[in-house]
Amino acid sequence: MKVQIVACSFDNYAYLVHREGSSKALVIDPSEGIPVLREAEHLGLELVAVLCTHHHHDHVGGIAEVREAFPTIEVWAHEHDRHRIAGVTHTVQHAQTIVVGGMSFSALHVPGHTLGSVAWICSNLLWTGDTLFVGGCGRVFEGTPTMMQASLQRLASLPQDTQVYCGHEYTLSNLRFARLVESGHDPIQKHLRQAETLRAENKPTVPSTIGQELLINPFLRWCEPEVIAFALRNGARDKTPTSVFAAVREAKNKT
Repeated sequence: MKVQIVACSFDNYAYLVHREGSSKALVIDPSEGIPVLREAEHLGLELVAVLCTHHHHDHVGGIAEVREAFPTIEVWAHEHDRHRIAGVTHTVQHAQTIVVGGMSFSALHVPGHTLGSVAWICSNLLWTGDTLFVGGCGRVFEGTPTMMQASLQRLASLPQDTQVYCGHEYTLSNLRFARLVESGHDPIQKHLRQAETLRAENKPTVPSTIGQELLINPFLRWCEPEVIAFALRNGARDKTPTSVFAAVREAKNKT
């Protein structure tokens, strides 16, 4: 399987995905139409489906242009977003599997950032939208901290070699915050240096892996003593994963 990262505005990433040797492809989160269509044309790809992770405009703003270029394209989203994303043709529920472009994708409902947030998984490749970032997670806009923490736990439970493709290039700011949370945790500093090198060369820091995120991401490390201590200093009611997550997320909101 081939994954082409398409840099868009707002630090967004869209993704073109197709089978090796196939010209039929899908696009995940086309925030803008022009960069996606330009890259598809460059690669000789016919877009047959759009997979949406959630309804925010910076993830779906290019759908109209993509549909204009490919009028029969399918547009998939969670059932909750049926009327929140213009052009949706098909909806999914949690754990539903679909076949598009000859590839099998499963939808994981991960509410929290929004109520209709979906992560898409194909083999060991995972697209997380704004739920899980490299070294971070999305803000809790429509759900609750309890809901978001459960969604992150759902993703954290996937095999550690699962590759993570997220919706934004936020890695540097995320890891600088993670360093504040766990100042004594060397892997964070190591990955921050690697990310700084990549960004200095204008290269993406994706994909990550679930295993890497379990090692460096404070929003998955709610059971680690240093993360718990940080959370308690920042208003956590107790040491439960939900309370720790909520306090760390609120601290990040203030940075």
